Order: sequence, then structure tokens, then C-alpha cells
Amino acid sequence: MATIQIDQEAIASNSQYSLVLSVSGLNVSISSFSYILNGTNSTYAGIASVALTDNVTNYISIDSGGLLQISTVEYPTYDQNIFIARVTTGGGVVGNIIADRVTFSPYVKEIEIDFGTIPKPDALFTITDDISTTSAKIIPTLSGKTATGRADGDSQWDHIQFTANPGNGSFILYAICTTGSVAGKRVVQYTISR
Repeated sequence: MATIQIDQEAIASNSQYSLVLSVSGLNVSISSFSYILNGTNSTYAGIASVALTDNVTNYISIDSGGLLQISTVEYPTYDQNIFIARVTTGGGVVGNIIADRVTFSPYVKEIEIDFGTIPKPDALFTITDDISTTSAKIIPTLSGKTATGRADGDSQWDHIQFTANPGNGSFILYAICTTGSVAGKRVVQYTISR
């Protein structure tokens, strides 16, 4: 299944909180917006006016190549498209515009970090993540999964607090062991959204 995230802050700044607005007759405009599809950051440039088919429901979406798609049958395959809106038309004019934006935010990711062979009470790691920006929200936590070279379930004895400082394309992961020191690898899960 595709991972889709639309920049809600950009959408909220658009008129009437809608990406699709009636222009005249059977024409609508579609605002520009940023989105992430399958981990790839993209921007749809928008269009000032596009004609719809009369007397049907028009399904407006963006495909995996970033191209506008309008169908009068149904939306295309879900996992490779971003659904924008369903627009009903009749008598040569636009009727209802129903927003169908799909967002999955935040993303849940998993990484393996290595504290090294000498036990230490804290550490910091630079994590590369193309979704990260300086305004990203990142919530890291210790995973229950077994890290490379570790015994099953040994992470349950760790009491590590994690915090993150987001940057563009990466973030700093801070780790503090609250019950002493830690060595070796650990699996960390984190949620991230913009």
C-alpha cells in the first residue's frame, strides 16, 4: 500500500480549505500543494482551469507521475494515486465538490542505532530521513524488536529516553539511559510528520 501524506498547512492556507474550486461553467481550478507518495517528496503545480464532463461525477486525482487524472467512472488504483475530490456536474455547471484527500500522518519508521562496545550513559546519532524538515514533529521510542547481535527481549531492561532535533533531510537523535549505561545496538521506532 502506498504511503501518502499531503501538506495540510499548505492546504489550510488555500481559499475555503479546498484544493478544488468552481471557476465557471464546467471548469474548476486546482490549487498547488506539496505531497509525499511512497516516500518521495513532490509538488503539484496546480491548474487555473480544467474542464469537467457534464452530468456525471468527476473523480480528480494525481497519479504517481504527478499528473492530473480525471475519471468519470471511479478513482484509479488507490496505492499509486492521491485522491483530490469528487465533483458532480449537471446542466453545464459544477455542483458539489467533495474533498477526498487521503493523508497518513505521521509516518512510522524504524532504525537500528549502535552505542558502541563501551557502555555509556548517553549518546547522539544523526539520522538521515528525507521527510525531516526543521519544522518536523518526531517522536522516537525504543522498539521491542531484537537488534543485530542482541538476545531476544533484552531491550525490555533498557530504560532509554529519546528526543529528536529535526533538520532538513536528517535529525539528531538524543539518547539518555536513565538507569546507568548502555552498549551495543538497539532498534528505535519513530513517528515523523511535517
